Amino acid sequence: MQHSESCVQSFRNDLRVAISLLFLASMHTETPPPPPPDDDDIREVQHFATILRAYDNYLPWARRRLRRLADDYARLGAPHRAALRLDEKLEAMHRAAEANGAAIARLVAPHRAHVGSDVLHMFVLADDGRGGVRATAAAGAAYVPESDMEKVQSTLKQCVREWGEEGEEERREAHTPLLTALRETVPVGGGEARVLLPGAGLGRLAWEVARLGYKAQGCEFSYFMLLASNFIMNGLGGERVVIHPWVLQTCNTRSIEDAVRPAEVPAVSPAELEATCNL
Repeated sequence: MQHSESCVQSFRNDLRVAISLLFLASMHTETPPPPPPDDDDIREVQHFATILRAYDNYLPWARRRLRRLADDYARLGAPHRAALRLDEKLEAMHRAAEANGAAIARLVAPHRAHVGSDVLHMFVLADDGRGGVRATAAAGAAYVPESDMEKVQSTLKQCVREWGEEGEEERREAHTPLLTALRETVPVGGGEARVLLPGAGLGRLAWEVARLGYKAQGCEFSYFMLLASNFIMNGLGGERVVIHPWVLQTCNTRSIEDAVRPAEVPAVSPAELEATCNL
């Protein structure tokens, strides 16, 4: 019995010492360690890394597609190749794709720091071979889904639709009725009227609304669009960048010249908003 009581007393003494040490240690801890990331945070980072990976894959993907075109052309007989004379045109397509790759590299460069080098951040969503996707190590992801590469291509075309000279007529037909209805329905009122634009894409319509004197807020779900809009509206500083959005579009195209034609964006600098505008 006495031995049991002495063991309990010894345990109590040890416990008091441990509590004292923990208290002293807490006094010397300036900041508590950050909580571990939850599943939603991890998935968000994985998704963001997947978008960056798709943009990074544009140039290798474009080169593979152009290589297949060149291989098909090379398999033709000499008379057919002489009739088509595609050598220089294929070279022009390669140059256009390289220019797109250079522009995309500038687009994604500022965002790599947001992913970081943590092991959890080195995972992306990749094809699982059964029509779905799964999280896998970036280095082990076999390829980027074709659907993601189509989104990259679509984003390049969207740059011209919203910010290029070629998209001016379409913007006039699509945006002007909306802006007219907005002015008639919601008077500017000294800049106090606020307008939310869901599905803002690359931000052109939000920019136009802000230019009218409204407080405009764009809202966009797609990271493909968000990264591109940030590049155009904040990353160029008044500079224009040349892209070739249609270089890989071989259907419904009259000529290679149509496919490789350049487009400068933005045709108007987003920074040209007056200081009183609120975007």
